[in-house]
Amino acid sequence: VSVARKVEKSKIVTGLLADIDTAEAALQTIYDRATRTGRWFAPTLHHQEIKKLQELVNLHKFQLDQLGRGELLNLLDKAATQVHNDGHVAHQVRDAADLERLAA
Repeated sequence: VSVARKVEKSKIVTGLLADIDTAEAALQTIYDRATRTGRWFAPTLHHQEIKKLQELVNLHKFQLDQLGRGELLNLLDKAATQVHNDGHVAHQVRDAADLERLAA
């Protein structure tokens, strides 16, 4: 979501903010349900939540298809910085080996 927002803010691809907001609200609802007891548990996703997340994946793929490599790397760095500044952790996965290290 952070990268999708940065793409929108860059004005390279615009007009998708309402859809990004809707998907982020769905993610927050899922997170709230998953942590309601104080411990994380995997919640059952509702049909509308799945639909909103699928729409986010599709619109973000569209966004990414419009970017050059340099633009993408710049926006990834900006999004990671924003996530860190917000007090969260961001991992940039650039290849399968990075993903394997994160999963271990």
